[in-house]
Amino acid sequence: MIKFFRRIRQNMIKENKVSKYMLYAVGEIVLVVIGILIALSINNWNDERKEASSKNSIIVSLISDLEKDIDSFKKGDIRTTKAIEYCNSFLKTRQIDSSKVFVNTIDSYYNFYPNNSKYKSIISTNKIELLDDFIIDKLTNYYEYDYSRLKSWILDNEHGGKKIEEFVVEKLPKLPQSEIDKKFNEEVSKILATDEVYNLLSRRLEYRNDLNELVKSTQKNAEKLVIELKKITKG
Repeated sequence: MIKFFRRIRQNMIKENKVSKYMLYAVGEIVLVVIGILIALSINNWNDERKEASSKNSIIVSLISDLEKDIDSFKKGDIRTTKAIEYCNSFLKTRQIDSSKVFVNTIDSYYNFYPNNSKYKSIISTNKIELLDDFIIDKLTNYYEYDYSRLKSWILDNEHGGKKIEEFVVEKLPKLPQSEIDKKFNEEVSKILATDEVYNLLSRRLEYRNDLNELVKSTQKNAEKLVIELKKITKG
């Protein structure tokens, strides 16, 4: 093809057809420019397609991590609500149905296992820049603020959990093989009737209530974020 165009140019020059040659040269330049523009357009299209695919993959992974958080919060809420109900019931009546269940409940910790591997990955690789600014703001707020607040709250209030643990280990008798162990229940009932236990559980109840509200708030933020991310995948 190149030899063909070169032959045409040479013939025009030999025939002294300068005006036609100039017109041909301009046309050839235009064709070359159009070819370059088409190539660039195709290249940009491929880049945009790869970027869109990468962005979608990131969002899908973020949704997966957030849904794991939500599931964890829901399970934690069940345990926390049960502990609150037990503490409330005891503080009002000073009576329990099962010593074994009661001890296991008041001695339970709230465990928080973050699901933030994808967020850390896109931060370290700067791929977070593929996302829109308002989504970046929401992700940053959730993972940097909500996460930190919840983790700090749990760590700051571990002292109350340790107090309960010390109380269970030092003062309560070892757990029986069954819940109908009368001797065990009698011993526990005597210990639970003291003001020390009442005050200890009152503080524990306050902590559990505050923690429950914080977890629910964090869960709502995760749910809102999932909705926003799913809108992008559908769009």
